[in-house]
Amino acid sequence: MVATSTLNDQIINQKYKIQKLIGVGGLGRVYKATDIKREKPVAIKFLNEGLVSNQAVLGTFHRELLLTSKLHHKNIVGYKDSHFNPPHCYIVSDYVDGWNGSQFSSRVGQVPPLVALAICVDLLQGVDYLHLHDIVHSDISIANVMIGRNGRVFLTDFGFSVDPSVESYMEQTFGTPGFYSPEHITRAKIIPSSDLYCVALVLWSLITGETPLSFTKNPKKIKEAMKNISFHKIKIADRTVRNALIKVLKKALCYHSFFRYKSAKHMSYDCYRIINRVGLSYPRAGILQFLIDQKLTTQKFALPQQSIYLE
Repeated sequence: MVATSTLNDQIINQKYKIQKLIGVGGLGRVYKATDIKREKPVAIKFLNEGLVSNQAVLGTFHRELLLTSKLHHKNIVGYKDSHFNPPHCYIVSDYVDGWNGSQFSSRVGQVPPLVALAICVDLLQGVDYLHLHDIVHSDISIANVMIGRNGRVFLTDFGFSVDPSVESYMEQTFGTPGFYSPEHITRAKIIPSSDLYCVALVLWSLITGETPLSFTKNPKKIKEAMKNISFHKIKIADRTVRNALIKVLKKALCYHSFFRYKSAKHMSYDCYRIINRVGLSYPRAGILQFLIDQKLTTQKFALPQQSIYLE
């Protein structure tokens, strides 16, 4: 293997041919590659070469490798293969032909509320699967949500995921600025409702194009923003939909975890009930219709339901 900075066109372990860099994170770099044997695209996350001597980072990467190998759900990016022989470490997963949430928002601008809710319905199914298996993602942000050209939504990047019954990130600062839960900044134990708080921030960001929190790492400023969230930026002419959406956001974004949703399933149900009330029965169909309208997919689909757009 060679340095990750020179991977383009390289063959990795006689299995994968690197095509191009598609993402950069705190722990690693993600490349699109071709599985030579199967002739199918995959994504490969390499641990940054500058971190391979850090035992704590190696442990985090190895834990991510073990965890992702056990996850099997339609709304979670699928695991394919891995290699852990420091300094050469990587994780191979399904390649999602699409965008992360940040790229998606940059491309389309503010996402229609019903489409954003549909995205979160699918996202929450993946989150619910994690929680039922005693895993808290701990770093849900708009960049860690993938939206495929087929309308399917995936959760990705499990580098900070924990089993809250046996481990926590207390007394540590981590996560994505702008997508912290109160537990992140108070260094309290990360719990399932911490994930739901962050899902609500993703929903807000898709609809408005921004997060209600500051992108700073200053706990005092973030805490102040969390306690003074204003919902005036949620602008929807349909008052019934707006009121229902704000009710979901207020519950998920409660500063005190006791008052938040008790499960991802309950939050998903409330999101689905809003879109179903206006005639959108299949979340993925609404997402796909939006992609078609934006000319972001070649798929053809007629949505015989009420419009996914609200004034």
